[in-house]
Amino acid sequence: MRGLPDDVLHLVLEQCLAYHYSACGRLKANLWLLAVCQRWRRVALAAVYSEVFINHDSGGGDDDGENVHENSRPQVATNLDLVVSAGCVRMVKKVVVGGRHPPNPLPDVGAAIRLLRAAATEEGEWDGVQALELSLDLGSNRFYGDGISAAEHEDAISQASAALAAMMPRVVRLILGGARRDPVTVAFYGRLAGLYAGRLRALAAQCPIAVAPDCVFRRLCKAQLFHDSQIVHGLPRMDPGSLCKLVLHGWPTAHPWAAFGVDGSAGDVEFPALRTLNVAYYTGDPLALGQDARPGRLRFPRLERLSVQCMQDSCPLLERAVLPAHMEDVAIECPAPVLQAMSTTAFPATTGRLKLVIRGQNHRDAGVLTVANRFLAGARRAVLDVQDQSLAVLPETIACTTLTRLVIKAPVGVDTMLALIARHTNLAMLGLWLVAFDGMQADLSLPEAPGAGCVVEPLRTRIQAISINVNQRSPLWTTVVPLAKFLLLKVPTLTWLGAIHVPEKPIVEFVAAHSQWYPHLAGVQLKLNDSDNPLENASMSNVTRPSGID
Repeated sequence: MRGLPDDVLHLVLEQCLAYHYSACGRLKANLWLLAVCQRWRRVALAAVYSEVFINHDSGGGDDDGENVHENSRPQVATNLDLVVSAGCVRMVKKVVVGGRHPPNPLPDVGAAIRLLRAAATEEGEWDGVQALELSLDLGSNRFYGDGISAAEHEDAISQASAALAAMMPRVVRLILGGARRDPVTVAFYGRLAGLYAGRLRALAAQCPIAVAPDCVFRRLCKAQLFHDSQIVHGLPRMDPGSLCKLVLHGWPTAHPWAAFGVDGSAGDVEFPALRTLNVAYYTGDPLALGQDARPGRLRFPRLERLSVQCMQDSCPLLERAVLPAHMEDVAIECPAPVLQAMSTTAFPATTGRLKLVIRGQNHRDAGVLTVANRFLAGARRAVLDVQDQSLAVLPETIACTTLTRLVIKAPVGVDTMLALIARHTNLAMLGLWLVAFDGMQADLSLPEAPGAGCVVEPLRTRIQAISINVNQRSPLWTTVVPLAKFLLLKVPTLTWLGAIHVPEKPIVEFVAAHSQWYPHLAGVQLKLNDSDNPLENASMSNVTRPSGID
């Protein structure tokens, strides 16, 4: 750290603070950084005054959004006084406003506006703010805004949104959350986003927002938009030419891609700068959001990372997308019938990781694994997660030779497990949820006593982590202890072994007795859980699954 320039150290400290979810948590962590040394204090001091938070927990409010009821007792947590007393209002780059508001958010927003106005001693002191975050929650007493109408608060919505936009005119990053199905907050968020539409470079809305139909976000680089099945608002209109990252969560399968046609014309839609696309569809009943007016192709010439989840019957995105020849990371999650229906679709190739998750729908046709093999064939690092417990998984049905991670939630016999290990030598992680011992022919015997002349021959594998869950319905499930011992000795690359329904004591004693002859055992982490005696394994509760294994 001593050799780092101040600007690099500042970036390092910023990344440390980024792990704190709340603004209050970031402030507390920053105060700790100030106490490390004089240099850290000098570098981190700017971060202390770069963010202002106002968390308002009100007991109630009136309808006009300007005043709080006399009988309410609002509680406000804020660092505004600290920033004002230091004379550092112009150093603020981000403002965070939070509130819990039975029955509507406007009193909290009005109170925050008054505090911000009072803190500014000169005109334009908040002009330096570039990021605005609002997190407004209905609280525990009113769910989904029952009985609340946005039309009744139209004037207050307009006044509050206009006041914020005028006070902080240079905001380029807007984060909106907490509204769920509250119609007042949904309308307020939409109005505020519309006022910033010409400037925003990043928009993250973790709830629906009601944006005017003629509003177009022409400069968005990053967009993260969540949808709620009970709020019928279409996707806000965006210019596809400026987008670099797009995240859509909770939208119907055939949601209107017409939102990206800012010129209103039909035909293909091209996203020339998009690098990351993450789409998670709504899995419930179809939503009436209007017809898709753009039947053409969706072109992503520079896409690098693609994630598509929660498909139900089809995937129009993959059917209509024109993808680049190679991408860095692709993750597809779908039920087995949808994967089979896409058997004629041109699957994307990757230069990095390609992940396929087959969700469970009681699909018994193992032919879907043939499609999965073709899907994974173009991957440098393939990941397969079979969640359908009705599929019959055999060693020959999983043919991809580049698998680095394999998770199977369907029943798998011990013979199949060992065959998969032998067949897929590039595996780094193997997870089996239902290991069965019925009909087992594999020999799991080991030398009775460890010694120099009794070292077993290792398996040819690179597996670092194995996680198994024993099927207790199997009549021979108690054989799991010999299986765990067998894996510990025969897999010298193993660094982590997790198992459910396995007693800890015999495994730990086994490792201690054999560590002299098998040095790799000293580096193996154990996560064992005997459900019949959970207290016996309390000492292992701090051992977690290793990260970074794809």
